[in-house]
Amino acid sequence: MKELEKQLIVEDTAVLPLYQGAVAYLKTDRLQGVQVFPFGRTVSYRLASVTE
Repeated sequence: MKELEKQLIVEDTAVLPLYQGAVAYLKTDRLQGVQVFPFGRTVSYRLASVTE
């Protein structure tokens, strides 16, 4: 019985993420070139520019 408990707890346990980070932002039509990547919390303003 102890061996089965050990196998269940130690060897057959799955690991899954319980937290996923996110970022919220506002965007205006005047802001061009912002890159939003589909994975992770990454938004790049490196190529961003503001138009009039």
